[in-house]
Amino acid sequence: MDSFQRLSLVNQFELLAKFEDQNRSYYERKIEILREGYEYHYDDEIWSDLSEPFPKEDSRFVLDVLNMYRDINFSKSKLNLDENQITNSYYTHFGSVAKFSKKSILV
Repeated sequence: MDSFQRLSLVNQFELLAKFEDQNRSYYERKIEILREGYEYHYDDEIWSDLSEPFPKEDSRFVLDVLNMYRDINFSKSKLNLDENQITNSYYTHFGSVAKFSKKSILV
């Protein structure tokens, strides 16, 4: 990480420290590490809150599944049938209330 990137992060952490009194010491620790250039602590202290990137292929899969459920519900609504003629099932609510996590999608 070059000096400009470190300075940019220091400035951002300084702003956060000013606005979040309850987390001030947390940000001040990160500021010290970046300002002094303690590269050994970057992975543990600076980048530890970041998760691994979610692959584009997996993101595309999730969007495709959600689009499929949206299309099913759209088609169902265009059938002009009574509620008595349509059995509510898993597909009816899945697309709007599902909570995906990386683990649940990839399993």
